[in-house]
Amino acid sequence: MIRRLLCLFAILLGLNACDSKRDANKILSPNVDEEVVVAQTEKEDTSSWDLTKDVSLDSVLAMPVGTKMYFRTAFVGKVLEDFEVTLGYGKVVYDLTAPMPVIHLIASDSRLIALGGVSHGMSGSPVFTKDGKVGALSMSFDEQTEDKNIAFFATSIEWMRKEIPNKEIRLGKPVVWRGYIVRPLALPLLMSGVNNHLMNAAILEYADKLGDGNLNMLSASGSAGAGGNIEQKFEDGSPLTGVLFTGDEVIIGATGTATDVRGNNIFGFGHPWWGNGQTSLAMVATEILAEVSGPSPFKLARLGNKVLGEIIYDRMPGVGGVLGQMPEMIPLVFNASIFGEKALSMNHQMSPVVLSGFDMFMQAIMAGTTLLSPLANRLDNANDKSLIVRTKIDFKGSNLKVDFERTYAQPHAGVLDLMNGPLFGFVNAYLGSVGNDYADLKVSNIQMNVDVVDEPLFAIIQGFEADSVVTAGSDLPVKISLRVGATKDVDLNLAFAVPDSFEAGIYSLTVGSLAALEYSSYEPSDPSKFKNLEDVFEDINEVDGSTTLKLVLSFNEPLPVEAPDSLVIVVPDTVVVPADTVKVDSLMPVPPPVMGGGSIVSSPGLLPPYQESIVYNDKASMEKKIDWVLQYDTGTVKVKAMKK
Repeated sequence: MIRRLLCLFAILLGLNACDSKRDANKILSPNVDEEVVVAQTEKEDTSSWDLTKDVSLDSVLAMPVGTKMYFRTAFVGKVLEDFEVTLGYGKVVYDLTAPMPVIHLIASDSRLIALGGVSHGMSGSPVFTKDGKVGALSMSFDEQTEDKNIAFFATSIEWMRKEIPNKEIRLGKPVVWRGYIVRPLALPLLMSGVNNHLMNAAILEYADKLGDGNLNMLSASGSAGAGGNIEQKFEDGSPLTGVLFTGDEVIIGATGTATDVRGNNIFGFGHPWWGNGQTSLAMVATEILAEVSGPSPFKLARLGNKVLGEIIYDRMPGVGGVLGQMPEMIPLVFNASIFGEKALSMNHQMSPVVLSGFDMFMQAIMAGTTLLSPLANRLDNANDKSLIVRTKIDFKGSNLKVDFERTYAQPHAGVLDLMNGPLFGFVNAYLGSVGNDYADLKVSNIQMNVDVVDEPLFAIIQGFEADSVVTAGSDLPVKISLRVGATKDVDLNLAFAVPDSFEAGIYSLTVGSLAALEYSSYEPSDPSKFKNLEDVFEDINEVDGSTTLKLVLSFNEPLPVEAPDSLVIVVPDTVVVPADTVKVDSLMPVPPPVMGGGSIVSSPGLLPPYQESIVYNDKASMEKKIDWVLQYDTGTVKVKAMKK
């Protein structure tokens, strides 16, 4: 007992006077060899303390190391609890997140130590004494262990109320303090109602474009409890959640803690969320379900779907907003029918803000998963099903719109696997339209309609027949045999119109889907593909290449010319070349071959001239929309075309 009292006295004097042995009441200070001793004391009754008063940084500097403080946070449910901390030996640290100073704190509450330190979700928890509010929990060491890192930092309430110029906004990057990494308390994305199958497929599909930062953010995102209309009274220490997507079923956002609530104004987090400066993000109610202990403890939460206010700025000392003020949101409307019966209508909303560190790929992926997740959550991965999907995106102040329909069907694929198709199609259309190089378009509305069809709408070309000889200017009959859904045989009889401009020759007739023969997916990074904005939208809204049958007739070689064996041509000053090196010169008349002497004599004037631009580029095609998704098989036959 005497030894503990001496250690407590040492703390109050700002001295390091503890023996090297540890017991339950000693916490090793990070980055120093000595121990700071924290005396376990009975919790004070803090319920009546006045948190409307502010404690200045100068007042904190005047306090002795070891001064007892508390922070308040929602621990489980809607109950707010206070946890004891003490002022650390660093007191006010000016060089950690310059120009903004932070306050050094050490855990002294046994419950906090057992948890493993402050947890993700406690960002913004108000720190206070009986004299008023000191600030907000904001940063902790990279790994919190009882041996070295049950310590953390708080942002001063003075700075949270300051007008911080945008140039001083800093994102939540790690910094080093006395050899140890310090980071802002994480605000991991929480997702309620998001289908994991779709999200994982998007992560794999766009891994190279998302980059490590966004991949880590998506991979580390947690599942929130099912949303709902949660009633919440905002007060100091209550959960504060900013959301990017919300609505009937899907909610995507991050939960921290409200530091200061005065009237309709609210401050929170103690550090940037995205660091956008002026912004517009929705706030929703939140219920804390549990605190999970460990090296990186975190809160589990249930996110409400009712928007209760707007976050209007997001800068270095934290976020601020207005309760009761509604942010501008983009409607996401989704309807689905299953086997011909209307089954699902969902309305969600998306923040229009493109966030710092949260690029357009992330926004597009989350919008697509928000639209499709409610349907995916209700289907098992049954085979022999198909999807018909129509996607529409409207833009403010523009007559241009994304509007296309696609059919998705594939042998041996479950319907959930097929849903990757409309997700990727939406992402590419969103990036192509919003991320174009010609105009800054703002989305006003997004709609998606999906029909789940109880049959496999795919077809395989089994073979085709065509006349071997055709006259230019006439029709070439073509019969194409399809195997539909692996069980049904269908014949298509088509008439291919051969242009009368075609030269006599051997042509290749190729049959396949438009997707297999000509389609190439849109790459936003290739601006040279388009000349203007209209070209961009024409490409996005092009016909469904997988359900379009295409026939292409292209020139292969001229007809062979037969020469009599007795014909011998003698021309002065001719050039004699070996037979295997002769080539057709498209700009010169070409003579027939002459038999004799193991060589060919080339002489002008024996055949009428023809140009390469006419013969070698001759090509004609036809397209037919069909009711099935064609697989990527193609076939080719030779056709002799004769002049009239």
